[in-house]
Amino acid sequence: MEEKRGFYFKTPKGNAYYYDDITGEVGNVEKSQYPDENICYGKAVYRTDKITAEQVKVDLENRGYNQLILIVTHECNIRCKYCAYSGEYDNNRQHANVNMNFETAKKAILMYFGYVRKIKTRKPLFVPDVSFYGGEPLINFKLIEEIVNFIKEIYEGEVHYNITTNACMLDDNKVKFFAENKVLLSISLNGCAEEHDRLRVYANGKGTYSYAMGAIRRLGEIAPEYFRKYCHVVGVYDTGTNLEEVEEYFEKEELLKDKLLLYVPVMDYGTNWYNQYNQFDRERFQMQMEKLKQKYIENIKSGRKESQLQRNLFSRRNIQIVNRPLNCSLKDVTGGLLPNVGACIPGHKLAIDPYGVIHACEKINDKMPFGTVDKGVDYEKIAGILNKYNATLAPLCMNCPISRFCPHCYQTLIDEQGDFDLSRVKTCRFHIKAKISQMIQIYDMLEENVSIDTLVGNRGEENE
Repeated sequence: MEEKRGFYFKTPKGNAYYYDDITGEVGNVEKSQYPDENICYGKAVYRTDKITAEQVKVDLENRGYNQLILIVTHECNIRCKYCAYSGEYDNNRQHANVNMNFETAKKAILMYFGYVRKIKTRKPLFVPDVSFYGGEPLINFKLIEEIVNFIKEIYEGEVHYNITTNACMLDDNKVKFFAENKVLLSISLNGCAEEHDRLRVYANGKGTYSYAMGAIRRLGEIAPEYFRKYCHVVGVYDTGTNLEEVEEYFEKEELLKDKLLLYVPVMDYGTNWYNQYNQFDRERFQMQMEKLKQKYIENIKSGRKESQLQRNLFSRRNIQIVNRPLNCSLKDVTGGLLPNVGACIPGHKLAIDPYGVIHACEKINDKMPFGTVDKGVDYEKIAGILNKYNATLAPLCMNCPISRFCPHCYQTLIDEQGDFDLSRVKTCRFHIKAKISQMIQIYDMLEENVSIDTLVGNRGEENE
């Protein structure tokens, strides 16, 4: 019998399709052939296929080392209530007065650019990416200056720099430095003053909106061209967010026109954060989300420009589906290292903490390190992480109907002991249902001749 893994779905017009998770293809289905059960799970049997250190090394030399993330401090000058380091999360560190020094940063840079030079022999157009992370990275601004200047001394090619900040320590001197070095600057701003100050506060409870917006206005005044090309805002929402007010704010605030780069939910794993909201809060929020979604669909179908918030909540979600790999297995996509899930390979990013320890991502806790700036990347440790991850997820995930869209990364699953715990996240049925709903939405719009570019929020010249 032919192997089958995927799901059937129908659009509002009654057209039927089948998404094949094995190939990534979507095909038409005769209505008479539409089954009673629309979800198809695979029936493969898991067989252990151990990853070796040599496989990891080859993969990283061909596809890895895309970004160096320097966690220049564990300290922060404000105390956002939902922060991953606020103590709300059982699997993460808390804020601490720990800063990276230049000696550690120098070793990290020399290590990373050593890998970069090897990559450029295979990929001459590769551009290294260096990011600064915290806590609040501007607390250690002097080190950031030293790092950028040191990189200029040891590397002649183009380098991309980026940093995310709460902007409360941003001043003219820092702006001038960032502008001179074309640093991509992302400022955290959750919306209007009431919404922003509900969650983003100083230790004494005072809101930070006036400081963040003051810095944004100053940016526009003293470095208008830099602000236009390199500066954006990023926001966070939760069940308590008034989406209608946030949408109106970002549409009416002229200074923030087309500046909302990301608007993402407060993480819901490893925390009891959402327990503070009652059924009324949840229903109110869901009603607002559904209303916003319907406005988005109407705008897209009619050719009108969607709002910034609509684009972030809906168009950006479409990218994963529209840009999925086709006619190849996940094993081919991940170089055989993660054949059943969509997580990244440790080493594709190098996140260096203030102590010089290497991690897979700035968002993962410190329980799965794989090297130091003194000794470099440890391929054996990465192989061990991948084997552990595969052994935990593969027996279940290899027959999943949405494995190409798997949202489970190390950050969501890793616990305070460094083990991968499937009980930490929402059930897979929840994610499958969400993907089916999203696929219906996308194909409903495709049937209305909406372009792929429009679906993913890439319209070129915007319609007014």
